Amino acid sequence: MTESESADLYGTFIALIFLTPFIGGLLADRVLGYRKSIIIGGILMGIGYCMMSIHDLNMLYVSMFLVIVGNGFFKPNISTLLGNLYNEEQFKSKKDDGYNIFYMGINVGAFICNFFGAALYNIFGWGEAFFAAGIGMFVGIVVFLIGTKHYKHADVLKPARKEDMS
Repeated sequence: MTESESADLYGTFIALIFLTPFIGGLLADRVLGYRKSIIIGGILMGIGYCMMSIHDLNMLYVSMFLVIVGNGFFKPNISTLLGNLYNEEQFKSKKDDGYNIFYMGINVGAFICNFFGAALYNIFGWGEAFFAAGIGMFVGIVVFLIGTKHYKHADVLKPARKEDMS
């Protein structure tokens, strides 16, 4: 792939990464619910990252597609589910604290994973580094499933119109 082709592919990938959460959020709000959307998204991203370890251009396109769609389901719904945990009156004052802990965990994880990914790349190669990212996503989904009892009540569908709420 030329530098121009790779830049076009990367730009398209990033644009779709930012576009698909709108669709994933709508589907979660109206049809699937947040937990199902997060699980579907995490599984798709995990498969996509694992498939990036296969050195083939067609496989790259498929794996990027899976990561894009998975991100669309995962990204908007994990933070919405967290916000719903703090919608009850007795927890509203703790909402900022909950988001601070959530985003600190994300940033610390992103910081540490850069070193882990770089070490895997230097020792084994890109394939193993991407495969490890996929396995990490699957581990995250398992942890999410184990903790279901703590947030199941916050997974509520939103009606499309106000008159649907009656």
